[in-house]
Amino acid sequence: METLGYGTHLTVDVFQADLSEFVAPEQVLELLRELAASIESGANEVLEVPVVAADGSSVAVLGSESQLFMHVFPGKSTASLRIFTRLDSTLAAVIETIREKFRTGRTESHVSMVSKVVPRERQLVETVLRGDRGYVLARLEAIAGAD
Repeated sequence: METLGYGTHLTVDVFQADLSEFVAPEQVLELLRELAASIESGANEVLEVPVVAADGSSVAVLGSESQLFMHVFPGKSTASLRIFTRLDSTLAAVIETIREKFRTGRTESHVSMVSKVVPRERQLVETVLRGDRGYVLARLEAIAGAD
C-alpha cells in the first residue's frame, strides 16, 4: 500500500490554536494548496482529497514530488501537518506560516529523511487519511496530556 520515500519528512503539531477559520475542509485545502505551491512551484497534476469527520476535517494534497497531509480538530484546538518532499526546500517558512495562520500557542515539529509515500489513487489516499486521523488524534491527546 505505502512505500518508503527518501527526502525531507516534516511533521508539525499545533496546540492551543485558533482554528475558527479552518472548520471546513475547503479552508484547510486552501492552506495546503498555498503550502504545496511554496514547496513545489509549477506542480502540474495535483491530487486533492478532503475528508470530513464529526470532529473536524483531514485533507491531502499530492504533487509530483511532494505530499501534504493535514488533520484539524477545531474542538480540541489542535492540528497536525505532515509534509514529505523529494525537493530541496526550506521548510522553516512552512512552520512559520502554520504559526501565523493558526495563531498557535505551541508548536512542535520533527524532521526525518524517510517517509511512507502514498500512491496517487484517490480511494487509497482517502483510506490512509481516515486511518491516519485516528492515530494523529491519539498522538496529539497523549502529547497534550503529558504537559
